[in-house]
Amino acid sequence: FWLTNITPLDADLEQYFFSNKPKPRKILQDATIAMAAFPNTISDTIAIITNLKTNKGLFLVDENFVNARKIFKYLLTLFGTKKNKSVAFIETNNLYTFYYNNSKDVDLINSINDYLMNVDYLFLDKFGIGTKPEWFLNHILTILIYREDKQKPVFMASPVDITNKNVSLMFNINTQTKNEGLEKLEKLLKNTINRTMIKFIAKSK
Repeated sequence: FWLTNITPLDADLEQYFFSNKPKPRKILQDATIAMAAFPNTISDTIAIITNLKTNKGLFLVDENFVNARKIFKYLLTLFGTKKNKSVAFIETNNLYTFYYNNSKDVDLINSINDYLMNVDYLFLDKFGIGTKPEWFLNHILTILIYREDKQKPVFMASPVDITNKNVSLMFNINTQTKNEGLEKLEKLLKNTINRTMIKFIAKSK
């Protein structure tokens, strides 16, 4: 399990991976219930992903993140144990803060990006909370494109459908001064998410 210094694991995941106690079944039970919050086809899609029959990940739109996180917990425990794969689970704002606080340490930033590019399964939780600066989204885009080329899946959760053309991801994207470069970067990021992940939007309550 990689990069827990950026996003610490929840207590149940700590027990699952780093304790000799019996593995809690609650993670699987919670995920099964959480899947009901999304369209029915999500279970079949997850089966395809966990059987390693696709290189695509999941993009889950869940306004409060609860159900998406439960599904991600199940997947990352499965990949990290039975599938014997490396896994990284990162909350996006934690990653942004880490980059910002260590911006002068180029070697450290490069080493983190290398981890994010090469881990077998990357989970980016709580994406799309507020807009982000160009430099941060450039990091994300570089990671996603590299992983697409290497056929390494990415799983992302957001409270809104950030692939929608009316949703802004970047600072200053909708100011009166038009910046075509920023618009192209944002469009490329959205297209990459659409291309590399299978989208499910939680049902309205």
